[in-house]
Amino acid sequence: MAGEEIACFFKLILQPRLDLQKLEIPRKFVSVYGKNLWKVIYVDDPSGKIWEFELVRANDKYLLQKGWPEFVEYYSLSNGDCIMFKFKGNHRFDVVIFNITASEIEYPQSNSKRDMKTDSSCPSLAIKMEPTFLNHEFTGVIIPSEFAKTYLDKSPCTLKLLTDNIEKTWEVSFTGGGSRHAKLSTGWEVFASDNKLKVGDICMFELIACQELKVCIIRASSSDPRKIIKPSKVPAKACASTQPEDIDSWPKQPRPGRPPTRDPRDAAVMAAEAYRSAFAGNPSFSIAITSGYMKYNILNIPLRWVETYMRGSDKRNITLKGGKKSLNTKLIIYRHITGSHCKLTGGISKFFHDNAIIQGDVCVFELVNNVPNTLKVLVFR
Repeated sequence: MAGEEIACFFKLILQPRLDLQKLEIPRKFVSVYGKNLWKVIYVDDPSGKIWEFELVRANDKYLLQKGWPEFVEYYSLSNGDCIMFKFKGNHRFDVVIFNITASEIEYPQSNSKRDMKTDSSCPSLAIKMEPTFLNHEFTGVIIPSEFAKTYLDKSPCTLKLLTDNIEKTWEVSFTGGGSRHAKLSTGWEVFASDNKLKVGDICMFELIACQELKVCIIRASSSDPRKIIKPSKVPAKACASTQPEDIDSWPKQPRPGRPPTRDPRDAAVMAAEAYRSAFAGNPSFSIAITSGYMKYNILNIPLRWVETYMRGSDKRNITLKGGKKSLNTKLIIYRHITGSHCKLTGGISKFFHDNAIIQGDVCVFELVNNVPNTLKVLVFR
């Protein structure tokens, strides 16, 4: 989405649409944003409830089909109601529903917000493309044995791979699930070729069904975080759960002055850490964006990292290079006998706004080519 424009579309619900049990997405919207849509669409209502729809193409029309009849029934949609779909990127929308009087409806109470806090993301792993994985003689990619034994069929089977291309899927053979030699073989070469995989690219594999893997690609050559195909969390009901039994095992609240942490199984965290691992030659750190950072116009950053890789005065100007706009801000180290910490302050909220960074995103701050007092910022959500 360019600039500060918010992509959205409206659908007026008329009786024929209720009878058809499906909803068409406007062609103009698809022509502009279709490349960012998946075969599965997730819609969030204002109460926090998340809906999953199957997106199908029929006669050059893009339709929300599976899941739509339940949506209509749940909100008691009737002739004359209107729905606004606000596109959040990739395959997610916010939805607002208005009745025939043009007033927003009262949404049924949902416990989705509570569920979202305890549901884990689907099992996933990141694999950096090595020369052997893209070699015509090898034609396959090795899957870590622990992941294969836990989540994939131990017998040879066929897995379906999905990307952001809603018009195409790929079938690949999976073998060796019960051994140390698990791999994707037959069909992988076609997938790699169709998606122009290169050495150094990172593939995020996310198990969204028993034999379906969603593949999100982080391009090694991409210097623009908006060119990175970022994975998003999907409801845990679609896959095996990795949820810890004891709530005490979740990360504790961050201490004042320290960057907050997130569950390491979170898809955005995993993507960020996969990127950092792939480009370990560039010193970096990651920060989960919280409401406090958005509100108070500051960022707590790791003091030890700054003292190691960005030595200098305790108060200086630095530059943050975002995907869309950069920012000149201040780095300040506060030293006290009870403890020291480091902050970025000045213009942070504007930097978030200009680069479409929102609460819940994970930002990687990267020192590139040892350029002094300059950090590249990449965003994962």
